[in-house]
Amino acid sequence: MRKVINEFKDKMDSLMNDIKNERIKRHQIEGHPLNKAEPLIKNLYLVNICAIMMCGKDSVNDAQVTFMSRLIEGARAEYTAEDYLRMTLEINSEKLSEVLAVLKIDPTLKYAFVLDALIFSHLQECSDEQMAYIADLFDVLGITEQELNYLASFAKAILTKDEKLFAKAIALRPVHMSKQAFIYYAKLLSEDIAKSMAATTREELDDIMKGRKGDSHVLYMTLEDFDGFGYTFEHGDEITFRNCHFSCFSPIRFGNFSKVSFEDCSFLNFNTSTIELDYIVEASFLRCEFTDCIVQRFLTWTTFDCVIKCKDSKTLIDISHCYFTNCGGGGSSYRSIISNGQVRICSDSVFQNCRLSLDNNASSSEGALFDHVIRHENNRLIASAKLYED
Repeated sequence: MRKVINEFKDKMDSLMNDIKNERIKRHQIEGHPLNKAEPLIKNLYLVNICAIMMCGKDSVNDAQVTFMSRLIEGARAEYTAEDYLRMTLEINSEKLSEVLAVLKIDPTLKYAFVLDALIFSHLQECSDEQMAYIADLFDVLGITEQELNYLASFAKAILTKDEKLFAKAIALRPVHMSKQAFIYYAKLLSEDIAKSMAATTREELDDIMKGRKGDSHVLYMTLEDFDGFGYTFEHGDEITFRNCHFSCFSPIRFGNFSKVSFEDCSFLNFNTSTIELDYIVEASFLRCEFTDCIVQRFLTWTTFDCVIKCKDSKTLIDISHCYFTNCGGGGSSYRSIISNGQVRICSDSVFQNCRLSLDNNASSSEGALFDHVIRHENNRLIASAKLYED
């Protein structure tokens, strides 16, 4: 009987370990910049974090090992936490210099390393030796007092899961540090906190509209048109909108961008063209919804009026997993969804009640949604015009 009990215990230990590994996969830390690093850099980075974690200590605790495992899983690193802890025995000044050299030329990875060092070292009580080593490392990396105040406050908010402290930490962010840099840790508290941290402010949007930023991201904004003039973005390289919601009377205009992207955005109740692309090289729409975007004949009626209006026929447009409901109109003699530009791909999208002249009940067989589609697959047309002219 004792033998049976021992064998059963071994099997349960194995099953519990499997469950633990599955939980780590489910709660992996996704979005860490380490994920994009070369395997050698990943290994050097993680070994040095383990060295910081073990400095002046007799052992590491379960919380540190589990948290490290979650980071390893999210970063797609090749070894386990236990492996990296053992690899600290091979660490030397050459390997330390190598990782420091990488961090000095990669600010995103450098700030992530500082934050990780603070979090992992404080998952148990810090030793004096540990704190001294961390302080020397930060000095070598050129971390300023302002940066350290922000990162230390951020680490404390994560460790204590204190939402009020998190809000205070966000207010300490130096302007040169990306707002989105540590979203992966903010998500550990809640999605709402992550969104509030990432959301573009009105002041930041004004800077983007005036061309004060090159590559720009607009996140988690609701944009309503109260003045009747819409929004105009000009003279930038690339601009991306994610999780934004637009409800306007006037078009959203873009001029002279190499790329305009929309991801997980919604557009509601436009009564002119929804988006105007003036001399844009390419534009993409991923998981976007257009609802009741109808060009009203009494407001505007030109050859190219439609939902997405291109000035340059060379503009390339990609559409994937989008929904267009009750869109088009304007009595145009051209196209109901996209005019003039070239649709490079349209896939996995739904068009319901989308056609020309929605305001006078024209037949869904009239006209087409686009001029031509280079590639199309898995689209659904419900009471809508055909995809393109044969």
